[in-house]
Amino acid sequence: MKSKFFLIIILSSALLSSCQQEVVYSCDPVKNQWVKNNLNEISQMTRSQWLELDISYSKPVYIAFSPSQKHILWVEKMRDLNKFDWNEKEKAHLELLMNLLENNENLFDEKNMENDDFYAHIKSFEHYWYTYGKVELGWSVDLMRSIVTDPHPLYNKEGSLLINIGQVVPTIATLGEPDCNCNLTSIWYADCVERSCNYSATGCGFLTFFSCNGLHDDLSYLY
Repeated sequence: MKSKFFLIIILSSALLSSCQQEVVYSCDPVKNQWVKNNLNEISQMTRSQWLELDISYSKPVYIAFSPSQKHILWVEKMRDLNKFDWNEKEKAHLELLMNLLENNENLFDEKNMENDDFYAHIKSFEHYWYTYGKVELGWSVDLMRSIVTDPHPLYNKEGSLLINIGQVVPTIATLGEPDCNCNLTSIWYADCVERSCNYSATGCGFLTFFSCNGLHDDLSYLY
């Protein structure tokens, strides 16, 4: 029985998209090659430069970022939230997230999610932060999702994000399947549906630790 189960796992793995196994930054060949061609520049890219990228390129570049670059993006995003008017309970709840980031400079090290204790800690924190925000503070899922699943700056307390759209001229090769932009099993994506899209192993969910394997049914929250 165990051998049959093991065989099923092998066969299931073989059926996964080849892109998941071969492409590091994006399943879109143009975006993937662009990132590969610019890895030196990307390794020196600042937050302000990243924010100028078109949304279609910001995720592949983010995936190529070092753990330190990702950490800086998130810490600076949290600091930007101070410009909004929060009550004392809301400030304390945001401070919990900031403490998680500031006290863990290696938070985005790729090996962390392979550690069972780290994974359990992140999932526990995520669940508490989500539940308290929703039940005690009355925050919308849109607002919380925009705070914790995307490093782009928050535009308003309704949950819109400040992003660049249309700054990169699309080519024939980039007009195919879109990049996946949500996780089908995450608590943050009630509108995430299973559609044909370019998978990525990370970039979605809480602090982008989890895979992107679906598409938002409604993208209006971004704009």
